Amino acid sequence: MFQLGKSVVADAATRSGERPMRDRVASAGYAAMAYWYYRWDWGEAIALDGLLAAGRAYTLPAFTSWVGDEVTEWIAREAGGGAAAPNVLGPGVALLDVLESGALGTREERAGWDLAERLAAAVTRASEGTGALTPEADRRMVFVDSLYGVPEFLVRFADATQDAGLVATTTELVAGHCRALQRPDGLFAHVADLDDPSAQAIAWGRGNGWAALGLARLLSVLGARADGELVDGFVLLAEALRHHQEPGGRLRNLIDDEHSYPEASTTSMVSAAFASGIHGGRLPARFGDAAEAGWGAVADRIDTSGALVGVSYRPGVNSDPRRYEHTPVVGAYPWGQGPYLLAASQVRSPGPR
Repeated sequence: MFQLGKSVVADAATRSGERPMRDRVASAGYAAMAYWYYRWDWGEAIALDGLLAAGRAYTLPAFTSWVGDEVTEWIAREAGGGAAAPNVLGPGVALLDVLESGALGTREERAGWDLAERLAAAVTRASEGTGALTPEADRRMVFVDSLYGVPEFLVRFADATQDAGLVATTTELVAGHCRALQRPDGLFAHVADLDDPSAQAIAWGRGNGWAALGLARLLSVLGARADGELVDGFVLLAEALRHHQEPGGRLRNLIDDEHSYPEASTTSMVSAAFASGIHGGRLPARFGDAAEAGWGAVADRIDTSGALVGVSYRPGVNSDPRRYEHTPVVGAYPWGQGPYLLAASQVRSPGPR
């Protein structure tokens, strides 16, 4: 029987001369920690999630302690912000992980839960009237990126505070988000303008990675409470991504354009999403081959500085698909390092998932 973690990419111990997997993960993690986290957004938050996952899976305590320090600093900054709303794209999932670890002092923990409450209120307040997750400044634009982290945080916070109403609200917002962005073929558009539904739906690679991984993680925390519409949307997306995956496991910067270049963060995200979907019972076992192939395409792509090779810079919002191809593909970006660490922990983890 096929098992994730036991095919396609042989274990490091059996491959003479190969850099051990733990060393590659460590290198990628330290490169992630070296980034200048000058603002919070999805691309930065996922790096913290990846560091926490890899730190636990590969027994790298420096990763978890670093995230704890970053979250503690964030709590302190927000505590001094007065009545101002917190950054709604902050690392809410990592915040909850740190709070639930019991590692904070009493005062810090109290301030952390206060920040989490304000964060949840700010997200839901910003999304009022749109029927989708719209925490960004432009309330009429729906970005696929918001499917990652934001809904998972809301549900986990709701569970921690026993707020069933917030779970229902989150489910409704995510369903509305998917209706606005998911195309008939299952792929997701990068952005939807609620005032102009005729705008071109461009299947940006990392955007579909945000959707796949975000939905997979959301369904995991929802468990049996998951709405059938969300499950169906996730499976439809997974089938579409599997269809467009190249024989070598890679996915492209524009998913449905065979002339677009392979993009490593997209491949990492989707590989992790497939693995999560299988572990959670949302995807059939046949997706295991696709998860392993995706991991095999990126596993060795950590350079001597720890950067995941082949990650595109932020493309901005464009109406011309060709503009997505003009972004540079060099550098160590948290939106590449984080997905790599999550995939290394989800697909190839040496320990419990």
